[in-house]
Amino acid sequence: MNKRRLLILPIMLVFEWIHAQPAIQMSYRYLRANNWDEIIQTYNTSRPWNNNKLEPVTHGVGAMFCWNFPLISSRSESLTSRALHLNSKLGYHQFGSSAENNNIPFKAGFHQFEVSIDLRTHPKCLFKPVQNTGALGTRYYIGFGASFNALMPFVRSNGDLISNGDGEKYLERTFHFSGQFNTGYHLLMIGNTAITVEIAAIWFGHAELEAFAESVNGHNLSGMRNESTSTLMIQGALRLTLLKANKNWWDNPRSGDKS
Repeated sequence: MNKRRLLILPIMLVFEWIHAQPAIQMSYRYLRANNWDEIIQTYNTSRPWNNNKLEPVTHGVGAMFCWNFPLISSRSESLTSRALHLNSKLGYHQFGSSAENNNIPFKAGFHQFEVSIDLRTHPKCLFKPVQNTGALGTRYYIGFGASFNALMPFVRSNGDLISNGDGEKYLERTFHFSGQFNTGYHLLMIGNTAITVEIAAIWFGHAELEAFAESVNGHNLSGMRNESTSTLMIQGALRLTLLKANKNWWDNPRSGDKS
């Protein structure tokens, strides 16, 4: 009997993932990393003849493909609507800054590739059941998660990637974990599509843009750090989730718990 259960469990999980709700998320991220800002500031101060200054690499935009997976939802009769959902995400963001002087454009920044997973629920669900949750759980939610990230810095002059000291194109990469706290609200549904707004705080204990200072400035005589500790990203996002039905619990304003 135990062997049968072991065989059935992965089949059930695959079945649930197939029936998960797909979504696409567009997001903006604001980066706070003082060491990387110093690299850009040094570039500006060492070139006082440039009329156009390079801005710190603080703004990033991108998108993520998501799959929403209800772990405990209104379908669980014995666990009435604790509304615990899991989101898996695969995404890309680009952070960059550019300036043009003497008709030569210069751009510096980094690519962020990300695989993440987070759990979300309503705070009330931690203490008691919430009635009439929909396919995406409660309307308001909080979540916690973790990500595995690949950071790939780039520096382009006149549209071309610069070369490093070995004559190779500057294509370095580092890998880092990050943690996330998010909160969001399912605004409305249009047909079978749910529209959700979300804000999140993403934190890296340690992150590095390898050889970034040397590549931006042409040297690193002042010993600037390519590593950044306690790196923080603040994210604002809009998510579109495709549901299997165009009805949800918020279509009935006078019934149930409107969490």
